Amino acid sequence: MPTVKPAHPDEPLITLSIHAFVIDEIGEPVSGAKVTLFRNSDPVASESSDANGTAQFKDLALTRGIHILEAAKGDYVSEKQQLVVGSDMASSTQWIIFRLEEIEPPPVWRPLSAQYTPQKAREGPPHVLREPTVGVLHEPIRKERPADRLGDVKERWEGADAGEEEELVEEELNDLEPLVSTKAPAAAGDRVASPVVSEEEQYFRIRVYFATDREPARKKYFGNQRSTDGTLSLGLCVVAVPKTHRMGQMEKPSVFKLEFTEDPAKHIIILSVSTMREAYFLESVDMMAGKTTDQDALVFIHGYNVTFAEAVRRTAQIAFDLDFRGIPICYSWPSAANYAGYMADETSIDWTTPHLVEFLRKVIQLKNLKTVHLIAHSMGNRALVNCLSRMAAEFQQGGRAQLRQTILAAPDIDAGVFQQLAESFTKAAARTTLYASSKDLALQVSQQFHRYPRAGESGPAILVLPSIDTVDVSEVPSGFLGHSYYGGARSVLSDVYELIQSGAAPPRFGLRQSTGKNGIYWMFVP
Repeated sequence: MPTVKPAHPDEPLITLSIHAFVIDEIGEPVSGAKVTLFRNSDPVASESSDANGTAQFKDLALTRGIHILEAAKGDYVSEKQQLVVGSDMASSTQWIIFRLEEIEPPPVWRPLSAQYTPQKAREGPPHVLREPTVGVLHEPIRKERPADRLGDVKERWEGADAGEEEELVEEELNDLEPLVSTKAPAAAGDRVASPVVSEEEQYFRIRVYFATDREPARKKYFGNQRSTDGTLSLGLCVVAVPKTHRMGQMEKPSVFKLEFTEDPAKHIIILSVSTMREAYFLESVDMMAGKTTDQDALVFIHGYNVTFAEAVRRTAQIAFDLDFRGIPICYSWPSAANYAGYMADETSIDWTTPHLVEFLRKVIQLKNLKTVHLIAHSMGNRALVNCLSRMAAEFQQGGRAQLRQTILAAPDIDAGVFQQLAESFTKAAARTTLYASSKDLALQVSQQFHRYPRAGESGPAILVLPSIDTVDVSEVPSGFLGHSYYGGARSVLSDVYELIQSGAAPPRFGLRQSTGKNGIYWMFVP
């Protein structure tokens, strides 16, 4: 039993255990990673993760105060996490998750020289937008670079009158069309949101609109800090989905597969990010909605510990796997994007709620948009249910887009609070579906932290409420943490597909009826 020598002889030691889980960048368990516990920069104990990514510290005798834990394997290391040991933790078990990320090398700077020219830049890899970029020679050379394709339009927008603005919108949409399709611009009613791949390219290009109240960042598009005054940045991303993509997978480079660079033929990556003025953004979404068969949009709100890039990639993957032919939109709030930032994320999700309300309020007023579907995951459900509670009456009004499906996946929200809000937010949509699991490790840790059940947990007390279809996904294989089944499990994606396509009530394919203490719910058949 590892023991820490107290600073004072009379200071009591506190005995506790730690269960650490080590995963890679795509959530797969990592074996052979070293997890180390530090006190005042001195290592106290260390354990290696097993084949399931688990490292267990049993019966540690620690002094009160702050301890630091870190996981590492080769050139990959996790964020440092604090463990504040107090007397109330005696004989307890602490659950901590570590995600390994590659140690970034310093940026490579290249001088202005004949060795690197705009012409050579245009002859780069096929996934790089072949356009001359002003100032590229004086910036770090990176694997991804946002390309603001609308920059030259912004100046013309400033002096354009109402008639000229409409022409500019049409002009730029036609310019963006090749990013999604190699065919001619579609006529009204065609499935312009369908991905098309050319013979030369080994990936599809998916157009994802976005709204975010994150602070813009030079290196990674948008950072993990809140924007000034809650300002929303709006725009368009083009995302590559490889032809070899497997349903439910979020392909990205992994050192354990000896992959060290992003390849659009193998991985889901962002090809470009373009920011837009609000008026242009709304007009662009409206015009593209008018070109789709069902004139609908799918808005995705991510959960805790997610970067902007991860949220956009997930939106593209879900839209692709659902064969969604409407307008995919990613709403990305300023998650701290690390496991130690849980409390910061809890405050940020409350802070973002009024911004989500204003964004959806403008979207549902677009003349060519008839239907909206909403999917929220984990902590993102807190913003969504509070938003819908405020907007229920607006969604029911005529003359604007109607909310058809609200999908609440693994909601990390207090079950009691969820029940209180359910009567109001369920009035907003034609159908509301709750997916819950008894094998969701992330929600189990959240319950331990909050000491009250979460709405996304199943079991004997699974939530069954009027106007909500509750579906238990406990028997669905859903990865190590059991928390990302909404986008990673084929059976769940298939159920969501049927929901969006037909709006059918349970029983749907693969579901069987079950009865719990709170009433009737549905379970996936193993």
